[in-house]
Amino acid sequence: MLGLKHLRKVTIQRQAVVVFNATARLTHTAGSFSPGNESVSIDPLRMNLRDTKLLKVYSMSTCRNIIAAGGKNGYVSVFRLDQTETPEEEDASFISSKLHTGWISEVKLVELDDGVKVALLTASNDGSISLWNPASVDVERKTPECLFTCVDMHTRGIFSFDVSNRRILTGSKDCTIGLGRIESTGMTNISSFHDHHDGVVKCVRWRNPDEFASGGNDGRIILSDVRMKAPKAVTIESAQDGAVNSIDWSPTDCNYLISSGFDPSVHLWDVRNPKSYSLSFEGHTFKARSSTIHHPRFLSSGSSIVCTGEASNRFSFYCTTTGACRARPQLSSTPSFILPIPHENRNILAAAFTREISFFNVTT
Repeated sequence: MLGLKHLRKVTIQRQAVVVFNATARLTHTAGSFSPGNESVSIDPLRMNLRDTKLLKVYSMSTCRNIIAAGGKNGYVSVFRLDQTETPEEEDASFISSKLHTGWISEVKLVELDDGVKVALLTASNDGSISLWNPASVDVERKTPECLFTCVDMHTRGIFSFDVSNRRILTGSKDCTIGLGRIESTGMTNISSFHDHHDGVVKCVRWRNPDEFASGGNDGRIILSDVRMKAPKAVTIESAQDGAVNSIDWSPTDCNYLISSGFDPSVHLWDVRNPKSYSLSFEGHTFKARSSTIHHPRFLSSGSSIVCTGEASNRFSFYCTTTGACRARPQLSSTPSFILPIPHENRNILAAAFTREISFFNVTT
């Protein structure tokens, strides 16, 4: 599907230093491993997708053979992953447009069953959610057809959303969580949760079609079940030292999730034992308090997570069994967003830098 070409393969060894082709983002590494862990193999791919409007990416999503990115100033870019190699000085996006008046908080490519094979959902600090058709694009303006825009789910900006079986969860600066359903002509509001968080809701993620986790500025992670009259099922107090900015469920075991905030630790939680985190991962940032939001992610096997940190200029890979750092490859700059893409028996890691998305083959 990806049609990506490899640079020479590098297997990270203890205290190894490896220098790559100057055109690659991965310049060298000083990875470390604990005994018994498998090595992490990283392959920079000879494919950088450029768009001069992508100054800073806050969210990415893939579906089939396309990838979408959105962020600063309301701009969204969509690229084809199966295109032939594009010169770095050219803009490779087939969608590149200012789709919202506020910054883009989240983008998701979703499959719908009403004639639109793949649709693009976007949410913004302007408080709106829009659905777009990537198959119908004004070629000159690089703007997709807007199928609908919803502005009545929240009174302030939307920080996060997630989709499962056409049901959409939203977390907002108005301190509420919204639940809606995507219809062919618009979005239907189902309910709103006002008592989950005492502050901005930074992240919402479905666990399954009925349960979800949320986190926010109050430092809590709350697991909820929308089938219950009192939907709050589990509350994790002080999940981070300050705000909970990001959460991600394990792709192989729905009892585990990771969380991160402005503090230097990423925590692994078993929601069956919420009194304390199972593991804490540190070393991916040099700062005691970050001023930017980063989103750690599970790799597809669930056995590793990958993190970035403010001004760290590196990836950090951690083992979810032992907590050990498996590798810390050095980068020429710090990506603003990372997205593991499952591909055959490995992950393709997409990393968003200023005006471009770079790709790395990761084998654990």
